[in-house]
Amino acid sequence: MGRPRLYHTPEQVAEANRNKSNKYYAKNQKRILRRRAKAKAASKPRTSKDKTPIAAEPQRTAEEEREWQTRFFAKKVEGLRTQVIELLGDKTAGSFLTSVCEKFKAERKVDLTQAKDAINEHSIEFGKVDNKLQKCGAQLLNLVGAWADEFKRASLLQTDVRTLITEVNELMCVAMVDPDQFLQDFDSHSLQFQKDGVVISTLY
Repeated sequence: MGRPRLYHTPEQVAEANRNKSNKYYAKNQKRILRRRAKAKAASKPRTSKDKTPIAAEPQRTAEEEREWQTRFFAKKVEGLRTQVIELLGDKTAGSFLTSVCEKFKAERKVDLTQAKDAINEHSIEFGKVDNKLQKCGAQLLNLVGAWADEFKRASLLQTDVRTLITEVNELMCVAMVDPDQFLQDFDSHSLQFQKDGVVISTLY
């Protein structure tokens, strides 16, 4: 075997490398071409013909869409009704308000501010439901009108929720002004809800 050829200039090195590449390609041409073909196929973006067709969902008619939305919002109203019952602790309105007063009576000596905040928290939670009912009622009014049962149920439930908010706020006001008088009135059954009762029509 002869001595390796020496290259003294960049041009000579480049020429030698080209010769090596050409010899390698000539010797391995078929394998190189197969490898290139596989790489090209893998990188080729899929066309619409290659993709599996996805069946389009049938479009609802305007009437079907209206009926679907009506059922959707009516179901939300029913869910809000269930939420109100849970907020009441599954009690009647009168029993719930009585429990609010009893809790205030038990907690005020420990922390008067916290006892007041506990009453206010009930008002906040009922207020959240009222806001949601307002939105559902507006949608149902547009979908089915004021005489439809779906809208009437939403409207009556909202009336009941606002009645509860009013009663809780009344307790809050009395407790804020004079906690001692609040408890005297409660013990003597002189609070507004104790004297007049609370009329709720949709929760029982």
